[in-house]
Amino acid sequence: MAKRSLGLIVLAFIVLGCRGDPASEAEDSSPVLLGGRPVQVSDIDPREFVLVRSQGAGVLARSRAQLAFKAGKVRFTGGCNTASGSYSLSDGTLVVTELWWTQAFCEGNGSDQDQVLSGFMVSSPHAEMVADNTLSLRSLNVTLQFLDRELEPHLPLIDSSGKADLVTP
Repeated sequence: MAKRSLGLIVLAFIVLGCRGDPASEAEDSSPVLLGGRPVQVSDIDPREFVLVRSQGAGVLARSRAQLAFKAGKVRFTGGCNTASGSYSLSDGTLVVTELWWTQAFCEGNGSDQDQVLSGFMVSSPHAEMVADNTLSLRSLNVTLQFLDRELEPHLPLIDSSGKADLVTP
């Protein structure tokens, strides 16, 4: 029962928190790409991605959000703290469980970005590959698209410890 209540609270957070206000919506990145295929584990594991497009995510549009998948584990950051957990794919849905995150002090919007991304990731977003290099995640009225890290080498990978690689423990 407690897990179900927590799930409903997280869902409410996504609906209310990720919508953002109209001013921040105008700051979303370029229009998202459409037309993908359901994600398979081999499409994302092992692989690293950086956020390049968003719709409806408000504060995330200005973040350096990143995802990394390796051996059934996912790590991600909205810009300050790093969250880690297990993941699975079920009928085109990314399911993130056993989530934990670092507790570093964040200046600016870092904490807000981390909270929005964490809420989004546990909402079981629909996952598609657009082309072979873009991971598209969609939940309710939010779409986030991540480009394969190898195609954006000039963007530094970050985590709360300052390591350059999200996949390395």
